[in-house]
Amino acid sequence: MFRILLADDEGIMLESLKKIITTSFGSECDIRCVKTGRGVVEMAESFHPDMIEIMPGVMPKIIKSLRGSTSIPLIAGGLIADKEDVMGALLAGASAVSTSRQDVWEM
Repeated sequence: MFRILLADDEGIMLESLKKIITTSFGSECDIRCVKTGRGVVEMAESFHPDMIEIMPGVMPKIIKSLRGSTSIPLIAGGLIADKEDVMGALLAGASAVSTSRQDVWEM
C-alpha cells in the first residue's frame, strides 16, 4: 500500500486529486490531505507517507522549508508551466514535478 500526503490550500483541489488517485488505484493508496505547510510537517511525522505532493509547485521557499524538515520525497505539482518552474522546484529540493502540460514532459 502506498501512503500519499497531498498538500494544497484549496480543499476542492485536494478532494479532486484524491478522487482521481482513488479511482485509479482503489485501496492500494492511503491518502491524507492537509492545507498548510505546518500541517505537512505534522502529518508527515505521524503518517509517514511514501511521498508528499505540494501544490502549487511554484513555491520554492515552501519546498525548501519542507525539504529541511523531512527526507520524504516531495513532488511539486500544479502551475508548473515551463523549464524555469521545473528548475525552481528541483533546485528548491523537490524530488520530482508533476504537470498536465505535455510540452513540459518532453524537456
